[in-house]
Amino acid sequence: MSNSGSNRGGTGWWAALRRPSAKYSLIALLTAGFAGGIIFWGAFNTGMEATNTLEFCVGCHEMRDT
Repeated sequence: MSNSGSNRGGTGWWAALRRPSAKYSLIALLTAGFAGGIIFWGAFNTGMEATNTLEFCVGCHEMRDT
C-alpha cells in the first residue's frame, strides 16, 4: 500500500515555513512580522471598542435601562 498523497517529502506549505529563508533577511522578516502584528492589534482594538457599546448590544439583546 502506498500513501503518496500525504507524504510530500517536506515540500509543503508547512515545511516552507519551517525552513530558513534564503531570499529575505532576518531583519526584514522580523520587521514585516512586527508591522503585521501592530496592524492586527489596531484592527482588533478598534473592533473591540466598536462592539463594546450599549447601542451595539441592544441591537440584538433586550436589556433594561439602569
